[in-house]
Amino acid sequence: MNRIAPVLVFCMAAVILAGCAEHRVPPIERPKGVYAVAGVTNPKYDWQLLAGYLPSEGKGVAREVLVSLDQTVADLMASHGVSGVIPAANTRQCQEITTFDQSGGKRVSALKYWIAVGECMKVDYLVIPQLLSWQERQGSDWGVEKPAGVVMDLYILDVKNQVLLARRHYDETQRALSEDLGNAGRHFDRGGTWLTANELARYGLNEMLLELGL
Repeated sequence: MNRIAPVLVFCMAAVILAGCAEHRVPPIERPKGVYAVAGVTNPKYDWQLLAGYLPSEGKGVAREVLVSLDQTVADLMASHGVSGVIPAANTRQCQEITTFDQSGGKRVSALKYWIAVGECMKVDYLVIPQLLSWQERQGSDWGVEKPAGVVMDLYILDVKNQVLLARRHYDETQRALSEDLGNAGRHFDRGGTWLTANELARYGLNEMLLELGL
């Protein structure tokens, strides 16, 4: 079983912390307009992605995970002072309607699907979170057999012009501090413990939302 790094390693990390601190990407200038946030989706196949590829096709997560992440996104945006954005609870209805409308016809691209969702919502911009991989922690805060791992994408879609304005990608499987001294600041910020998948996802979503001005 992997164990939390010894106190000596923490002390050494503290000394070099200033040199190892992560530098946050400056936020983009978010366009003005009406925004909606899509419910978090969990693509199972590459053709459902707006960009990139899946670590492993065919795997899914429970709906409860996605609903929980919807709330995490809403909570984080509220904590960032972002208001006037239509929440995922409203947008999911358009997601379901759009899926139904397209179920009997030719398969459409992910971009066209999300444009249709944005048009259904009658918004200028659609914020799209996608969960690509989810690995639950096996263990406790202080020792694990398998660490949590999360891969997510976050997009801003310009619905009217039918283009993706921005994408942020988060991919982390937590490692012990002794194996990851280059990110010592992140370990200390998160309390030096082994996070659950939900906690790791919250961290990643917070970083991506801030970078997108949300």
